[in-house]
Amino acid sequence: NNAHLLYDIAIMLARVGDIDGALRKISNAKLIDSSLGILWFGEGLLYAEKGDTQRSIEAMEVAVERDASQDRWWYNLGVAYMQTGQTAKAKEALQKALSLNPEQAQYQQALSGLE
Repeated sequence: NNAHLLYDIAIMLARVGDIDGALRKISNAKLIDSSLGILWFGEGLLYAEKGDTQRSIEAMEVAVERDASQDRWWYNLGVAYMQTGQTAKAKEALQKALSLNPEQAQYQQALSGLE
C-alpha cells in the first residue's frame, strides 16, 4: 500500500528532524487512503512536535474515529486536551485509554493528575 510507504517515509523524516517534510508525506498518504487512522495519529504527533496543539487535537480526533481500539491514540489525545485546559475531554479520553489497556500505569497517572 503506497499510503503505508509514505507513512514510513514520514516517520524517517521526522526522526531526522524534518517535521514539515514528514507532514507533507502524511498529507500525500491521506490523499491515497484517508481512512487509515495511523496517518491521522502520525499527523497529530507531528503537529504536537511543532507545538500546534489545536491541529494535533483535530488530527487525533479523526484517528480515534477511524480506529477507536488504539489505547495509545486515546492517551495522546487526552494529553493534548490537558494541554489546552479541556479537562472533561481529557478525562474521557484517558479513561478510554485505560479501559483499553488497564495495565498501563502511565494512563492512570495522567488521570490522577486531573483529579
